[in-house]
Amino acid sequence: MIADVAWTLGLLLAVGLVGFLVSGVFKTRREPFRTANAELIGKPGVAMETFTAKGRVKVQGEVWTATSRTGIISAGESIRVVSASEDLLQLEVEKTSDKS
Repeated sequence: MIADVAWTLGLLLAVGLVGFLVSGVFKTRREPFRTANAELIGKPGVAMETFTAKGRVKVQGEVWTATSRTGIISAGESIRVVSASEDLLQLEVEKTSDKS
């Protein structure tokens, strides 16, 4: 009887430990929450598509939604971040004279 209780407790402990470890793995694999922040202001990037009002740009290896301050921005054109929204994943950009 005591052996059965010890075996059952050991099994429950092992299952609980495995569950704890698996949940930790899944937590570390989640993508972290991103916000556009002041650190991006002034950073260079490249337009992923041609846009006038809103489009996609790549800055520091990440793709962001951006609005244009300088009118039409062509795909592949170099941009610079001029402002970043604190609560949205959005940047305001302007084109630069460099071509990427």
